[in-house]
Amino acid sequence: SLLAGLHDRGVSAAISTDAGRYLCNYIFYYSLHLNRRRGVPVLFVHVPLFEKMKKANQVSAILNILMLMADQLRRRQGERGRANGGSASGSPTNTGLPKSFKPMG
Repeated sequence: SLLAGLHDRGVSAAISTDAGRYLCNYIFYYSLHLNRRRGVPVLFVHVPLFEKMKKANQVSAILNILMLMADQLRRRQGERGRANGGSASGSPTNTGLPKSFKPMG
């Protein structure tokens, strides 16, 4: 799961059923509403204030989330490709991230 992958990389994260109030709540539930019929997964991420988590750690955490999501999508595409008679590989070849990027963990 995404949460386990984040924990494996040293990112402090938790699942919550509270998207917050007003704008955050609206964005999350409207995204769910729009994408339900399309079968598109929705992820809403709340990040703490910089006083609680340094900006560099927030950037690293978000990049880790994006990398884990990309890995999950590649695996799903690979599974679909194999199910349809193809031989799609689920392993990433190029993340597109700068070589200096070092994920947490």
